Amino acid sequence: MPATSCSATRYSQDVVHNMSAADIAALAASLGTPFYVYNRHVIAEQVQRLRTAFADFTILYSLKCNPHPDICRFLAAQGLGLDAASQAEALHGAALGLPSDMVLYSAPGKSVADLERCLSCSTIVADSWTELARLEACAARRHVTVTAGLRVSAGCCYARGQGPDLKAAGPDKFGVEEESLAAHADALRSLRHVRVRGLHVHVRSQVLNAAALAGCFAHVGRLALAWTQDLCLPLDFVNFGGGLGIPYGAEQPLDLESLGARVQAMVRELRNTLGSAMPRLYLESGRFLVGAAGLFVTRIVDIKESRGCTYVIAEGLFNHFLRASMAAFMAGLPLPDHFAGPCEPLWSGPGQHVPMAIGTPAPARTVRITGNLCTAHDLAVRDLALANMVEGNLLVFPNAGAYGAALSPHGFGSHAPVQEVVWPGEH
Repeated sequence: MPATSCSATRYSQDVVHNMSAADIAALAASLGTPFYVYNRHVIAEQVQRLRTAFADFTILYSLKCNPHPDICRFLAAQGLGLDAASQAEALHGAALGLPSDMVLYSAPGKSVADLERCLSCSTIVADSWTELARLEACAARRHVTVTAGLRVSAGCCYARGQGPDLKAAGPDKFGVEEESLAAHADALRSLRHVRVRGLHVHVRSQVLNAAALAGCFAHVGRLALAWTQDLCLPLDFVNFGGGLGIPYGAEQPLDLESLGARVQAMVRELRNTLGSAMPRLYLESGRFLVGAAGLFVTRIVDIKESRGCTYVIAEGLFNHFLRASMAAFMAGLPLPDHFAGPCEPLWSGPGQHVPMAIGTPAPARTVRITGNLCTAHDLAVRDLALANMVEGNLLVFPNAGAYGAALSPHGFGSHAPVQEVVWPGEH
């Protein structure tokens, strides 16, 4: 059986910044397992890092990453807006007290009901020419005029992998092709009830290459200039999307300082060209704010041997932390060497989610970590050498703050719901 050496000691006793193994053990004793814990200190630090790098931008929290109410309230209190991907998310922004220009609602296939419910509480970003026509009809029925955005499929995209280069774009589920804008300029000007005053471009998430991200953002900046100068259309805002990734394993982290410097130079050029007509700039945070702030904690309930394999069985993996099982599943496939993903939000690329074990010490041994569901695919770690694999010990999976609980099929198997808490507690 192949084994990959991976020492859990790479996670220090300060498991996530100032949250210690003792803190996690205390939470487990109080809450039971499994549970997610999100560290508010880490989120606040990430907010500050993003604001420093993108000083000219309004930051939008991507709610689909993690809609935990305490996190949403905390980020709204920090002055962040909301990147909404559904009617419910847009309405949640209104419930947080955010004005419509701080809730940008962008998703493909919005229904008439979606548009009507969110007309006044958000800034709707149309995903297609037909959706824009539906939005015009909705506003006409209300006898109102609304400001909206248009999602544009850029002429560039990222190559495979988490540190990709830019390449020419192919077919795209999202938005209207940028090369179609000129042909629709007159139609945009003719709308009576919708003022299309914004552009939105988002290419892909989980990118760790600062140069590629900066190149994509520069492309969006040129698109904004073409909109105002070539098409002579007014522009109130540009949503540059996001895509900023976090390392899940041995990858090099995103060089945020380098990215920020490149983006700030691009913004200066835009401002020099547009002057008083400079639009408001938005950035979507993606997983960057909350991904590294979250831990998934479960407990080893059984260990057994089977034909040369050691199985460590823990509570609630596939159903409560799907991303770990997807990583293990992909690690077992005969993928071509050049395939590096990602397939977000399910899988970020080669590598597995590696837990730390808290409790009784024991030498490292090669194990497969599975959940307690009645399916062979409830496998979260495939053939890794890990220390402290002892019944009763806690398993702590890092980088579980985004697309963890929000992505997982919690009802599968009718097990007890997973708990989610923010640490420390409410102020």
